[in-house]
Amino acid sequence: MLSTRLSLLIGIVLTLGACRKPEEEQVVADSDGDGFNALEDCDDADASVYPGAEELCNGVDDNCSGAVDEYATDASDWYLDSDGDGYGSARQVLASCGQPAGYVANAEDCNDGDVAYHPGAAETDCEDPADRDLGQEQASSHRKRR
Repeated sequence: MLSTRLSLLIGIVLTLGACRKPEEEQVVADSDGDGFNALEDCDDADASVYPGAEELCNGVDDNCSGAVDEYATDASDWYLDSDGDGYGSARQVLASCGQPAGYVANAEDCNDGDVAYHPGAAETDCEDPADRDLGQEQASSHRKRR
């Protein structure tokens, strides 16, 4: 009698096990409909977030890389202001979602190593050999190159 019950129990377990799909065949839902299931998608509740998505400046890891806003396509260009006069140099540009310390939004400095030289700086002589304020002609041509 014990062997009959044991045989019956083994038969039920084998039958139930045979009805279960192997793990690789099990279907995992894609709740947000972005083409990536919950195992692949880092936020399966948001259709704009998925592996390979365009990264934007929004405080979200849009492309599931594990980093937020890295290489965001809508990041602004910021220019190093070495002399702290409020004018940056086009020689050192950094794309970032927010303004980094020491960077400004313009590249209008003609000499970023000296605070005295920038658009609008006070002139110190009549002949203007150094042209500290860039002069009107230089300033307008410099701005066009931006």
